[in-house]
Amino acid sequence: MVLIAVLGAMAQTSVPDTPEARRAAAEEFLTVVPVGEEIGRIIREMSDRLPEAQRATFLEQMNQRVDMVYMKGVMLDGLVANLTANELRAAARFYSSPEGKAVREKLPKAIDEIMPMIQSELNRAARRLVR
Repeated sequence: MVLIAVLGAMAQTSVPDTPEARRAAAEEFLTVVPVGEEIGRIIREMSDRLPEAQRATFLEQMNQRVDMVYMKGVMLDGLVANLTANELRAAARFYSSPEGKAVREKLPKAIDEIMPMIQSELNRAARRLVR
């Protein structure tokens, strides 16, 4: 009985890694991590690099001009090409959890804070190589 329950649970969490299964899992992932929200976050980050007086206009124009259908297709194709169906399903489960939602909100800021230090160290190491 326990073996049957374990096999049943495994069947629910594991799917064949076919192009169709990947696409379905990628669609599921994009319902949890919507393209519009992610692109909007990137556009806001881009606007932060502009003078304050130009930000509102930039945001408005970018939101009008970015082809979200195209962006969703690009993201969907990239996910399907690079992740398995099971990986996509697991990511969707994680990002729909409270912890996953928190990571999604906090990770861009964390990366923005550490990236200058990483780039500085890489530049320092590269300068030593060319001497």
